[in-house]
Formats: sequence, C-alpha cells, structure tokens
Amino acid sequence: MKLTESKIYYFALILLFLLNLSIFLTPFLIYSGNEEVAAWLYNFHNYDHQWIYRSECVFKDSVGSLFIQDCIIQGKEGEAKISTLYTTNGDPKYNGIFYEYLQDQIGENKAERVERNGLVGYKFANDVRDYAIYLPWMLVMIAYPFVFGKGRTDVPDSRWFIVALAPIGIDGTTQLLAGVFNDPVYYWLYSFGLNESTNLIRWITGGIAGAAMGYYFVPILNRIEWAKKKEK
Repeated sequence: MKLTESKIYYFALILLFLLNLSIFLTPFLIYSGNEEVAAWLYNFHNYDHQWIYRSECVFKDSVGSLFIQDCIIQGKEGEAKISTLYTTNGDPKYNGIFYEYLQDQIGENKAERVERNGLVGYKFANDVRDYAIYLPWMLVMIAYPFVFGKGRTDVPDSRWFIVALAPIGIDGTTQLLAGVFNDPVYYWLYSFGLNESTNLIRWITGGIAGAAMGYYFVPILNRIEWAKKKEK
C-alpha cells in the first residue's frame, strides 16, 4: 500500500486554513467595502479576549498603501483612539483614547478600529498570540510531507514538545502576573522593564509552539489513520 497523508490530516489542514483565513481577511474586507462579512467574522471570533493592546492592525497611509503594525504602540497609548464598530458584545465604555490599558479591559475591549497620527487601521479578528500559533501550525503541516516524507507515523520524543511550549508558557505567565500585580519585575527574563509583553515576543513564542504542534500533529494523525486500516 502506498503511503500518503491520512484523511484526517487533510481535514485538519482545511480547518486550519479556514481559521487563518477568517482571522487575516477581516481588515482587507473592510477596505474593500465588505463590512458586513468582516463584522460576521469579528463576531465569529468573539470567543477570544481580543484585547486591542495585544493585536495587530492593517493601516492605510496617505497614498493608499496598506501595512501591518501594532494597533497600539507600547508607551504611546495616548496617541491612539480606539472604537468598537462591529463586535456586538464589546463594551463601549472602553472606546476612546487611553493612556493605560488595564487588565480589566480584557474580554470587554473588543475595539476593531484604531486612529493614530492621521492613520486609520483595522485589527485582525484575533490577537497576536493565537494566530502566531495557528499560522506556523498550518505551514508546518503543509511542509511536513515534503520534508519528512509521506505517511510518517513515528512521533518525536514528547520532551521536545514540552520544551517548545515552555517559552509561551513563561511569557503568558509573566504577562499575567505583571498585569495582576502591576509590577514589571515579572518581566525579569526580558530586562526591558515591561508592564506588558510585546507582539514580537508573542510572535516568537507562539510561532515556536505552533510549529511544534504541526510537527507532532501530523504523525499522530497518520498513526490513528493507519491503525484504523490495520483493524479492518
């Protein structure tokens, strides 16, 4: 029997593709005039805390060029005005200009639009840490058969998976503690005196975790599929 990837693999890959597409497409839908579809996607993802401070936006400059940047620049919070236009369960009391983003805004601040320094931007439909996991997870799953061979069922040592999850675990924990106690000492690992993690750190730690998930996920799915075939 010729080895190939399992049917579960292709199903999981399609789901991951649709998930990523639904996250990254939203601001471009708004710029193309499809606000109703964008609004539906924002509300589809309202399970996420969607804190604008931990999000990236697509901005349009004066000549009409689009670029991606942090919605809120750390240390320059007062330059940005945020607005909730599409998410139905966002609390409007958090719309406006803020000079400090408190932890109690998480889960309440669903703002999608950001205005700063003459620019207008719209956020992706999920926060950075989440799609920093989803995107590498999908990309590694796509690349896996070409790099490691089709139908591979041997799962790598689980200890390496724990190592890959350690950075995101440390960052998430220190971020939580720094917010709860309002004390940047919990970012001693970075030595930046941060009160909040950065989107770059979220991309790095989330990317490592997501890539590891893809690397372990594929052989596990293949093993399940081939085990079922042997039973028949």
